[in-house]
Amino acid sequence: MKHLKLLGVMLAAMCAMGLMATSAFALPDISVTLGGTYPLHLNYESTTVKTRLESTTGTALKGEGLKVLYLIGELTALGTFRAIFKEVVNGAEATEKCLNTSIAGEVLTEGSFHIVYTSLSPLRLGTLFLVNELEIKCPVAGIGIKVKGSVIGTINTPGTSSTEQLTGLKGVLSGSGGKQQFRNYYNDSGASVLAQLLCNQAGTGFKECNQVVEGEPEAIALESKMFVLSGR
Repeated sequence: MKHLKLLGVMLAAMCAMGLMATSAFALPDISVTLGGTYPLHLNYESTTVKTRLESTTGTALKGEGLKVLYLIGELTALGTFRAIFKEVVNGAEATEKCLNTSIAGEVLTEGSFHIVYTSLSPLRLGTLFLVNELEIKCPVAGIGIKVKGSVIGTINTPGTSSTEQLTGLKGVLSGSGGKQQFRNYYNDSGASVLAQLLCNQAGTGFKECNQVVEGEPEAIALESKMFVLSGR
């Protein structure tokens, strides 16, 4: 009888460890709280924040001003984003305005994003941006830059609990020399995956590059909605 009780305790402990391991690899969900409803929009806008797109050979583009809109349509770890970089100029000359819209100096970037783990011990969160391929042109210099791939930004929330009520997400997107500061994340099976932003400048082929947004921008939920990052 004692052996059966001991076996039961051991099995319970093993099940608990299994559940813990499974939950550690489950991607966090963005959950609207306090009776709020989807969709959830998060917005960031600044006319002064400095931005840079860098390669291994230096600054390809730099800008001033950024507007980002995040959209989460349901209880999920996945959403979409739309970012407009302002006053974008050729990094080599710092005068000619570059673009991929009808407005000189304006670069539109779109894609999807996931909330991911950038560390499992301790648990740390990040935002994985999956960028739709785009082409930026600097007409006077005759330069075209194609951009695709993925990039990781940090998430710096005010707490570590999955019950922490949030009104926005604050984070850092940084790097240098063509490499992002944070490059690895864990997928929902617990495997480490490399995120890479790739740039093809003037037809030289796709090579790793990095995107910088200075400071620690915070995207605020519209309509005063609150949410939690569950699953932590």
